[in-house]
Amino acid sequence: MIYRAVIVDDESYIADSTAVFLRSDCPWDMEIQVFYDPREALESIRSQKTDIVITDIRMPEMDGLEMLRQVSEFWPMCQVILLTAHAQFEYVYQAVGRPSADYVLKQDGYEALLAAVNRAVERINTTQVEQNILSTATERAQAALPWLQREFVLDLVHGAPYDGASLAATARQLAMEVDVEKPLWLLTVFLHDQSPNETLFERTQRSGALFLLAKEFLAEDAAAMSVQLDANRMLWLWQFGRERTRAQLEGVLEGVQTAALNQLGMSASFLYSEPCESWRQYPAAYNRMGALLSQQALGGARLWLLCAERAEPDEGDALKRQSARAIQWSSAYKIGDPAARGELAALLEQMSSMRSVHDRAYMQLYLQISLSLAQMLQRLDLTDEQRGELLSDRLYDAKSHATPAAAAAYLHWLSERLHELRRENSDDTIKAQIYHVQQYIREHYDEDVSLTRLAEHVHVNAAYLSRMFKQATGENLADTIRQVRLDKARELLSRPDLRIHEVSSRLGFQTPAYFSYFFRKNTGMTPREYRDSAVGESPNGSIEM
Repeated sequence: MIYRAVIVDDESYIADSTAVFLRSDCPWDMEIQVFYDPREALESIRSQKTDIVITDIRMPEMDGLEMLRQVSEFWPMCQVILLTAHAQFEYVYQAVGRPSADYVLKQDGYEALLAAVNRAVERINTTQVEQNILSTATERAQAALPWLQREFVLDLVHGAPYDGASLAATARQLAMEVDVEKPLWLLTVFLHDQSPNETLFERTQRSGALFLLAKEFLAEDAAAMSVQLDANRMLWLWQFGRERTRAQLEGVLEGVQTAALNQLGMSASFLYSEPCESWRQYPAAYNRMGALLSQQALGGARLWLLCAERAEPDEGDALKRQSARAIQWSSAYKIGDPAARGELAALLEQMSSMRSVHDRAYMQLYLQISLSLAQMLQRLDLTDEQRGELLSDRLYDAKSHATPAAAAAYLHWLSERLHELRRENSDDTIKAQIYHVQQYIREHYDEDVSLTRLAEHVHVNAAYLSRMFKQATGENLADTIRQVRLDKARELLSRPDLRIHEVSSRLGFQTPAYFSYFFRKNTGMTPREYRDSAVGESPNGSIEM
C-alpha cells in the first residue's frame, strides 16, 4: 500500500529536511509532498486523498489546530502529526482526545518523528482492518439477496397480486438489477448436455458462468439478472437503456452461444419474448415461452434461438445478426479484451463454412473484420519492414482469396501477428518508462525526487509506476533513489578538493548534519570516516575538515 503524506511548515529548510529524512528512513512505501504555505497545502489535500499530514503547530497564516480541523472535514481518517515546542503545550492539550492527532516535540529529533509516523500508519492499517470486517459483514448480508430476488421474479411471472406501491417498495428493498416498472425482455435459457451426476453447486457454477459471459456482450447502458428455474433452465431479464430490435438481440445471443462453446465448452439455446412493457405482461410472455419449450422438437443437442411470438428469421435478419456480432467483436478487439480472440475464431469458423467469395454474407463479414484489423495495424508503432509484411492489397479485397476458408486462414494469421506485435509494443513501452525513470533519478539526485514527480515525468499514475518499477527491477523506487544518492556521495567524498559541507550541498541535503545522519544510517560510517578510509591524509599531513 502507498501512503500519501503532506509536510507543511513555513520554514522551508525544516520542511525539506523532514521530507528528505522520511524518504530515506521511513520503512513504508510513501509518497511525500512539501508545502510552505498552509493554504496551498489544504488545496492539495482537498483534491486528493491524504493519509498523513505533518504540520508545524505555529504558522503565520494558520496554526496546526486549524489545519487539523479542516483536514478532518475532508478526510476524517487522515492522521495529523503536530510539530511543537515545550512552550506550546496549551495547543497540544486542545488536540488531546482526537483519535487522528498526534504530536512530536521538535527537540526530540527525527527518531521521534519516525515513531509518530509509524503510529499513524498503524492506526490507518487498524482502521482499514475494521472497515474490511464491516465490509465482510455487509457482503454476507447481501449474499441472501439473490434468493429473495429469485422468489420475487417467480412471483411476478406466475401472476402474484402486486399493486404499484408494494411492487416498487419490494423492488427497492431487494436492490433489483433491473427496473420491473420499465420495459424489458424475458429470455428462457436452455442448457444442453446436462450431466446426470452434476451436483447443485456444479449446476449453479455453470449457470453463473454463462450469465457472466452473457453480461460481457451487453452494452454499458444495459442491466440484467438471472433466475434458476430447474436443472437445465434459467430465466433472464434483460433491460436496455435504448430500444433494441429483435435482430440486434439475436445478434447478441448468437455471440453468447459461440463464446459459451469456445470459452466454457457449454451448449446453450435461447427462447425469448417480445419486450414486456410492464410487469403485468410477464405471466403471458412466460407462459408462451413455456408452451414452446415443452415441444419435443426443441430437445436434443441442436442449438436453437427462437422468438416465442414469431417464426424463424429470414436471410435479412441473419445478416443483421452477423453484422451485430462482428461489430461487438470489433469493439472488444480494439480495447484488447482477451475474449475477443475467441469470438474472432468463431466468426472465422463461420466464414470458412460459407459457399463462395461472392456471397453477400461473406463479403459483409470479411469487410468488417478486415477494416478492424487494418485500424489496429495503423495504431501500432511498426517498422517499415513490419508494416510491409502485414499490409497488402488482399487485406481490402475480399474477392482476392480463392475461397472463404482461405480468407479466414489469412485473417486468422494477420490477427495473431497483430496480437503478438501489440504485446511486444506494450513490453517495450514499460522498458522505456523504467529507463526514463532511472535516468531522471541519476540526473536529479540532488532534487526533491518524489514518486509523483517521477510519475508525471513518464505520464503514468503514481501507484502504477510504483508497482511497475518493483515488478521490472525487483526494487522499490525509494531504495533506488537512496542508492543513487549514496553512490554519488561516495564518489564526491573520494575527491579531496571538496569539503564535506560542499558534498552535502551538491547532493541536495539542507544541512551537513542531516547528510552525516543519512550517510551513517546507510553505510555505518560517517562521511569523515569514509573519506579517511578512501582518501587518507593529505600530502601536508593534515586531515581534511
